[in-house]
Amino acid sequence: MAFLPVGNGHPRAIPPAKGQLKFLLVAIDYFTKWIEACPLAKITTENVQRFTWRNIVCRFGIPHTLVTDNGRQFIA
Repeated sequence: MAFLPVGNGHPRAIPPAKGQLKFLLVAIDYFTKWIEACPLAKITTENVQRFTWRNIVCRFGIPHTLVTDNGRQFIA
C-alpha cells in the first residue's frame, strides 16, 4: 500500500475535493495490475484497517504479503 497526497506526481494541481480529501490510500496487485484506491482526509490507523478489511480481505481473501512504506499507521 502506498500513501500519496493527491496531486503528487501530477503536472498540474488537482482541485480540492469535498470533505478536505487530500490523500489517496492505494493498494496494487502487481501481478494482475489491479488497483484499489480510497480518498482520505487524514491517514489514521483506523482508516487503513477499515480500507484493508473492506477492500482487500473481504473481497479477495487474506493476502500472502503486504508491502508498506512503514509509516506510523503500521506500527503497532
